Amino acid sequence: MRSHNYIAVLFLAALGLALIGAPKASPEAPEQRVLASAQEPVTEISWFVNEEQIRLIMESVGLEEQQQLLLEFPDFLIDKVLRDVESAPVFKDFHIEQDKLTPEGCYQYWPLHIERKYAKEEGLSTVEDLFSNAEVALIARILKSESGLSSGDFGTRFDFEVAEVLKDSGGTIKNKDLLYSSLTTFDLYLGEKRYCRLRNGFDQPEQGELFLLLGYRPDRPTLFFRVANYFPVFGGKIGLQQYSWLDQGSETRIEVLRELAIEAANGVGGV
Repeated sequence: MRSHNYIAVLFLAALGLALIGAPKASPEAPEQRVLASAQEPVTEISWFVNEEQIRLIMESVGLEEQQQLLLEFPDFLIDKVLRDVESAPVFKDFHIEQDKLTPEGCYQYWPLHIERKYAKEEGLSTVEDLFSNAEVALIARILKSESGLSSGDFGTRFDFEVAEVLKDSGGTIKNKDLLYSSLTTFDLYLGEKRYCRLRNGFDQPEQGELFLLLGYRPDRPTLFFRVANYFPVFGGKIGLQQYSWLDQGSETRIEVLRELAIEAANGVGGV
């Protein structure tokens, strides 16, 4: 299945000096294929390629195509993507044999431990409970959302602009900052096969939408924002998601969360 021509790649690698001087797309160009972020370098442990980029890597068989490929992607990334693509059908066939796929033919979704990070230990939690316990709460304007491969696992990456910082215990995030995050849900095609992991009862971030994100920034310098909980925002109202431990009658509004943050800053309440 591996369509990459190793001899051509080795030959092109020997012409490294020539390739270094070749022109690259401007960071502002809309057709540029962004791997992680325009401001953040791709590393062997932190990378993302979307469905279109995966297809490009799989189908680049000619010498000219491979030359362009080396200009756009680090060579270590090409190898990693090809290995992951090769193993994907085997992994899915195993799940089919074990009858572990959903009726839609997707992998089953399992909630992550981080989702309960800000919830009460017992009983149902409200959105306001989660907000009070979160290190960071912000309103995000989704710039793009793409399924793909992220550091070796299928998932969805979404880039966003910070529309409003409601609270930030570390004081490192500002309005209009450009950040990104990821989800373990995804839906894409590799060749003729569909690969997906869906989450019923949850609104997923899509371009142009507003979301309340609760989470934190990792200690290391990065543009990545670790999301614990996410809720759609409609006209100032916080929509509910189907977390099993969430009080489904706990709808609230952004203005209420703003008031909670102000009270906490003045020593009132527990935010």
